[in-house]
Amino acid sequence: EGVNEEAMYWEPCDLCKEKGVEFVHSIHPQLFHEYMKKPMWLNMKEGELEEAPAAQLPDIAVAFNTGMGLSGNKVNWSPTIKLLAEERVPTLCTSFLKRESEEDEELLNLSRCNIVIPRHKNPWRSELLAKMVFMRKHYFTYNGFIQGFRGLGEKDEELQLVERSEGPVVTKELLSLMLDAMLTFRGL
Repeated sequence: EGVNEEAMYWEPCDLCKEKGVEFVHSIHPQLFHEYMKKPMWLNMKEGELEEAPAAQLPDIAVAFNTGMGLSGNKVNWSPTIKLLAEERVPTLCTSFLKRESEEDEELLNLSRCNIVIPRHKNPWRSELLAKMVFMRKHYFTYNGFIQGFRGLGEKDEELQLVERSEGPVVTKELLSLMLDAMLTFRGL
């Protein structure tokens, strides 16, 4: 009861069967980086957690509409992003809105991911617009923007990752803008 059988047991097409393509699908109620350390899975018949066989890296990872770059989500997503990048797993990330995709891209850059598919409007996004709650004139679409990474990029000497609880990361560019603004206001 409550199990989508079609989602759980995919049947490959004849061409895929002929080529030996397999779909491996399982449900793991844990974050990906935790799964890689100690895999657990949900026994659908018993409804209980069980230890799973040794974890395997996927051929590709897809993160749909995660909001990974939003301030409240960065802590949970950073270890997974780091693992996927270090293990060179090709990874696609989608987001609802352009602003959200920019924040996701910022997290990927801070994580030194090698972005191989630049952020852009997803040609396979949902065509159905959904109204944003509490906003009169704002809409979004599922998987509206997409970007992808594989591996780690070169270290950017301008960016220094600093452990902070909250607040902005101060870069040379930000300091320069702040100084220019201060001098402008001082002259008024």
